[in-house]
Amino acid sequence: MFRSMSRYTLVAAALCLASAPTMADASPWTLPKDKFVLTLDSNYQSADEEYLPDGELQQFPLDGEFTAITFSVGARYGITDKIELAGDLNLKQINYKSAPVLLEIPDGADSATLNDAIFDFSKSAAGVGDAELHGRYALVRGLVRVTSQTSVQFPVGYETPRGTFLDDEPNPAAIEDDVTLGDGQTNLTQSFLFGAYVPATRSFARLDAGYRLRVGTPGDQTVGGVSIGQYLGDNFLVFVAGNGAYTLFEGESIGKSFITRSPGKSPSEFDATEDIETIDITLDKDYLNVEGGVILKLRDLEMRASYGQIVWGSNIPRISSFSLGVVYALDNVTAE
Repeated sequence: MFRSMSRYTLVAAALCLASAPTMADASPWTLPKDKFVLTLDSNYQSADEEYLPDGELQQFPLDGEFTAITFSVGARYGITDKIELAGDLNLKQINYKSAPVLLEIPDGADSATLNDAIFDFSKSAAGVGDAELHGRYALVRGLVRVTSQTSVQFPVGYETPRGTFLDDEPNPAAIEDDVTLGDGQTNLTQSFLFGAYVPATRSFARLDAGYRLRVGTPGDQTVGGVSIGQYLGDNFLVFVAGNGAYTLFEGESIGKSFITRSPGKSPSEFDATEDIETIDITLDKDYLNVEGGVILKLRDLEMRASYGQIVWGSNIPRISSFSLGVVYALDNVTAE
């Protein structure tokens, strides 16, 4: 999960919370008592376009390109047949590359002065991202399953996002963290998961709906998702899914940023007075992510491959993602 700041040439794109749900979250059913499930998931993301805070889609300025690799470890455990606990931890490598830009030439500049006046927003970051804890309780267990899920997401040891520059004034020597490993604040989400399986056609469907309390500066969100799948044979199935979030009210500003309405200009053509617009930035974001994939089941092992893309949003990169993952299940883990 990660931050997305539509930041402009004077700021790199950061991370987006719109990655597809992990495999540990894929089922609306709670695990049987004493069953343990381990999930290992890898995800590659890339983007060269962004949705601005007003929803306009445009390319990153200065030939900008965002890439990220995330490795996730998840675990689920059935305390009883109706109660389940789960957790996820993410390790990330994030890169943003763009062409450097010289917005204006200082009077009497020599080569050293010119080098000091160049804005370079390329940056990389690596480390532990956000962690998540989930608790589930099965409310209805029949042809249609209904499960309550309460989740807490919190940052783990990375620098929090802030404005583009240290004092909110353009200064090549005071560029803040253009790329972060998360939003740097805590989310509390209450969701309800509705699931159904049709034995006659070997089809399944899931619908999620929830409310996300974003502790701190961002506005709260409604969140949801839908997925449908079909078995093809005994061990192979295909699925399509969508998930998203919508911000209900505007959050507080975390500083100043800069956007441009002419992202296709080369670095030599940018005019600091005509092409750059100063805006307040927040951690608010809206998005809709669509995904499709396949799952192969081999006894206690499950393998999954999927491709997803953000197709609508605001204040977020237009991310394309490819995921590979495995799930291993073990029954009666505490049995003698």
